[in-house]
Amino acid sequence: MDDIRRLWRFKFEVLGPLERDILVELADPPEGPDESLSMSDDPEATLVWWVIYAELFHHSLEVAYLPLDVLASRPAPLSSILRYKWIVYCMPDADSFHSMDFANDELPDFYKSRLQHGSDGEDLNPQLSMYIELAGLLRQSLWLKRLDPTPMYNNLHPAHRRIFIESAMSLGFRSLELLLPEGPQLLAPDLEKLARDIADALPVVSAGPVDVGGRPGVAELRELFDDPWLSSTAPSLQDDLKFTLWGNWKGPGERSALTRAVRSRLQRDS
Repeated sequence: MDDIRRLWRFKFEVLGPLERDILVELADPPEGPDESLSMSDDPEATLVWWVIYAELFHHSLEVAYLPLDVLASRPAPLSSILRYKWIVYCMPDADSFHSMDFANDELPDFYKSRLQHGSDGEDLNPQLSMYIELAGLLRQSLWLKRLDPTPMYNNLHPAHRRIFIESAMSLGFRSLELLLPEGPQLLAPDLEKLARDIADALPVVSAGPVDVGGRPGVAELRELFDDPWLSSTAPSLQDDLKFTLWGNWKGPGERSALTRAVRSRLQRDS
């Protein structure tokens, strides 16, 4: 019930004030036509999906910057298969079902019903809409304009600032709260902790670039988390969508085996 109340408050206190005008005001000037800044047909749903992804999979996203001793004490991230399943089934997209090799009899019943009875104006390609938003509007520039004036950002070594912004974008509910005018002030304790974690996990050599020596690589993380399909030390929704939308797979194992695993039903323990 607390989570339901939180989501309900989020709808009115964050999504409501965070209208397109605020997002466009914070965004970089468009490089192309104005359409590059247009939200999807259902912008509220797009933002909620974006938040849920970060809330569900934040343990995977934190691997890139948390100190190793902290990682060892945290719950193991949900598997890559679960990330892909969530995107495919919870953001049902016509192109994605095709790329994941779904046969007609494998399509979820709710989606077959939608195709049969009409979508009532729903976006049949929400994954594509999300990918366009990530490339055109939900970019680092939004968060940079809110965080650039803050002491947490300015006190960071320049080599840490990019990953600080990327990490601040992956905080789920709090990421969108940061975009409100009062967001950085309200979330100052979270931002201070994030800055400390990054500085502790990624020491800087004197010449400048982040020294990531000693951080676990992809192969080590696959073994550590028992996740044979892990393809990156820093998963992202944008990269995941490249696979679920177009089947672009550059990780270990055969793509056909992975799409078969995505289509399979989850086995529950008895």
